Amino acid sequence: MKKILLVRVNIEITREVQHPINYRPPYTLKYIQALLKREKDFFVRFVDAYVQSLSLGKLSNLTSTFNPDILIISSTPLDIKVLRDYINAIKERRPEAIIIVTGPGPSSLPNFYNQDDMIDFILPGETELEIYSILKKINQRENLQDLREYYRSVDGNKPFIVEDLDRLPFIEYTKEEISKYSMIYPLKINKHLRWGHILSSRGCPYNCIFCSPLMRDSYGKQLRSRKAKNIIDEVECQLSSGVNVISFDDDNFTTSQDHIISICHEILDRKIDFPWIVHARIDNLDRQSMTLMKRAGCCLLRIGIESGSQRIVETLKKTNEPNWVKKAENIFSIARDLKVETAALFIIGNPAESKEEVYKSIELAKKLKPDVIQVCFFTPFPGSSIYEEKEYHYDPQALRKIYQYNPSRVVNLSNLENRDLVNMHRKFYRSFLFDPKFIFKHIFKYFCFYLFNPCIFSRLFLIRKYLQRRIE
Repeated sequence: MKKILLVRVNIEITREVQHPINYRPPYTLKYIQALLKREKDFFVRFVDAYVQSLSLGKLSNLTSTFNPDILIISSTPLDIKVLRDYINAIKERRPEAIIIVTGPGPSSLPNFYNQDDMIDFILPGETELEIYSILKKINQRENLQDLREYYRSVDGNKPFIVEDLDRLPFIEYTKEEISKYSMIYPLKINKHLRWGHILSSRGCPYNCIFCSPLMRDSYGKQLRSRKAKNIIDEVECQLSSGVNVISFDDDNFTTSQDHIISICHEILDRKIDFPWIVHARIDNLDRQSMTLMKRAGCCLLRIGIESGSQRIVETLKKTNEPNWVKKAENIFSIARDLKVETAALFIIGNPAESKEEVYKSIELAKKLKPDVIQVCFFTPFPGSSIYEEKEYHYDPQALRKIYQYNPSRVVNLSNLENRDLVNMHRKFYRSFLFDPKFIFKHIFKYFCFYLFNPCIFSRLFLIRKYLQRRIE
């Protein structure tokens, strides 16, 4: 029996930055775990060092105690130093261990990872079924060196894609995982939330220049959707395990109107009553679709507005919508009418962005009146088209500090000085969150929610130290 350890390593920079973050599961590892559960020849353990905040020493000791034959590690460029230190530590203690690395790192910088000879397999993209196949072959004692050479050369590191998503088994979560994988958004729900997480589709056909595998839970431009029955069957499984709110973590839940309609009707036909949230685009939404989603239980829309400047939106290749601001105002007005909560997501520090254009975003945020905002720095992550166009070459030390919420960020493509950009970031949040009208409305609406979910309040409150710094 082969002992297999699935590991997501820690991302140190997210602990250093005073900004609230969501904790979503590493889907690839969890799907691999679900696939291997069906096999008697594998003994599998899963460790998420990221949400457990495990230090390198603790993770290494835990790994040595388990003594795995095979390690499957999910990595991003943000954790590349931790990854290498971890692999070095494991190889010193167990040199014969087979190491497979997947995730956003190999997907965005395959050649960079391929330089590491201690990694046996470096697999980009949606690798669940491919890794499952490799493990079966290893267990059948196929020649390991031949397998290594094949996967080092396959299609020039082209990301793997799962075409038929219904082939994948349902993911199962322990009670501890349900408590750890949670979102930061306050909801008009007066009970302690236990989050479930589901991918109902994969792929995104849009061309945003900032989009990178680091920011996505799927790969490729081709939209692939699961059948509504399959999705809601999984929803029911998660609800039966104690979950009481579902986050559909699709890169964009609203790309296909048929997808929205089929899921909503499946929920309504089964008469299942549960709240759920999605990531959406304003140019995919209208009153009809939003009304149906509300009827089926949708309680929050996370919407990437990005900017209040039409020029910036076009620079980002976000949309072909000719009047982005008016479209946003209309969709957020409909959401308020339907009593669907909203989170507006903005980016500042965009290419050639001026201070005046940042102010346009601040003013738009006030007009939209969302329930919460998130403001990140434009970051040319590896794998994005802007990264490829500008041909950035980060050394590992710089790469692990490049994070969309890091005020001491390395790259600034705007027309603002770094200091001015950080000050505008603080001013954006302060002008919205410290507005007395917003404070009164937010407390009135969510006071009971925070009583039941103090951990979310404490995570949101994390940003106060950053915002309280003096703006000169």
